[in-house]
Amino acid sequence: MTKKIKYMTIVAAIVPIALFVSGAVMLGVGIAKFSRSQNNKDVMATTKIITYFFTVDSMLISYADAQRNFSGAASILRDKIFDALLLNAKNGPQVSRNVEAPLSSNKPTVLGISSSLNWNGVIAMVAMSYAESDAPSKQQLVDDLNAIPQTKTINTFRRFKCLLCDWTMGDYSSADRLALLIMQMRCKNSCRIHTLATTVPQGLPCKVDIAVVFDGSFAVPYLCEECLYVEKELIDRWKISADETEVLLEISQYTPAIIAGGFKYSNNSEVIDELRRRCSMFNKGLGSIANSVKRLGENLADRRPNLKLVTLFITFSSDIEDVTDAVAFAKKLQTNGDVLIVIGVGSKVNQSVLADMSSNVVMSDNLDLALANKVNSMICELQGAPTAAPVAVTSMDGHSIPFAAPFDGLVSGLCMCLVSLTCRSVGVCPETDRQCQYLIDSAVGSAELAAN
Repeated sequence: MTKKIKYMTIVAAIVPIALFVSGAVMLGVGIAKFSRSQNNKDVMATTKIITYFFTVDSMLISYADAQRNFSGAASILRDKIFDALLLNAKNGPQVSRNVEAPLSSNKPTVLGISSSLNWNGVIAMVAMSYAESDAPSKQQLVDDLNAIPQTKTINTFRRFKCLLCDWTMGDYSSADRLALLIMQMRCKNSCRIHTLATTVPQGLPCKVDIAVVFDGSFAVPYLCEECLYVEKELIDRWKISADETEVLLEISQYTPAIIAGGFKYSNNSEVIDELRRRCSMFNKGLGSIANSVKRLGENLADRRPNLKLVTLFITFSSDIEDVTDAVAFAKKLQTNGDVLIVIGVGSKVNQSVLADMSSNVVMSDNLDLALANKVNSMICELQGAPTAAPVAVTSMDGHSIPFAAPFDGLVSGLCMCLVSLTCRSVGVCPETDRQCQYLIDSAVGSAELAAN
């Protein structure tokens, strides 16, 4: 009996020790696996961009008809975009909720959309994009948000709303909305959008890598015409679909010459002040826009070896101020021997003036098939056809979302493109609905939504 007790005592002493040792071994293995997992996650994270989307509703309620305008056209557009995004999030075949997915897709990369409806109401979607491994600090978020233009008019408020759920920040002053967003960092539901890069199909003939469509004259009637022309004439002849185009849109510029020339609202001092402010912003931001375009080119470099960056610059004006403002922008794009093709359209364009911007100038009376053929022939000649290339047409709209800080505040090796379409009052542009829907479809197809 004594031996049995002694034996049981020894066993009782050994078992906890054995369990402890095996537990320690298992814990060590678990830690090692977790560490490797974390390392793998870190590696994956460097290949991902996390984009925080918010809408900004900016009402200029000092105008009598602002409420009507905003609650009409703007609300319809906003609801269209929300419905499309939410529907795609629930049912869309292109949506994945795998947060570990690397950057790869045959969809366009669209990181932001803004739509300016009229001078009485603006709705915009603001995208804040960062590498997941390099999450933004509070100060970085503040700086990025501060870059969003604040409308200079009495009685203005802005409201932020998450695009992926119904969370709304409410109506706050500028300082309050920033403080609230910093506290939340994301929406209360921790919604995230996981954007994707473009996978480029092989075997394409000579194509544009990156085209900047720039309207130096800010001629409103031409805005939709240009957009349609670039989409239907040029891009159709590149035999590449919208799904294979990284970004498509328009650049418009405010210049002192346009303002002095008697803008439609020239009798309204508030609007003129706003135009001057935005004009100043654009000119200051030209370098940043050029840098962002260059970065996009660098980001695509592995997929387009030995191919030059091609930029298309469309202008209906050779006004010396318009051209002067654009020269620095043009030169910035050509610093590495890349190609800039300046396209002058209409009777008010002087070829000798445009030649200061580039030695590659194409002139035309109209946006027509002949011009498209000229441009595409020049592209092929300058690049040396045939070769494979991705397409990216990138743009900024002159009165919607910022031109400077977000382009300069990106993490190394990543690029942010803002897509913007001017959606004006009904009647000004008969193609507004179609163009807006095109953009919505492109944006929806581009994003991978990931739940936290």
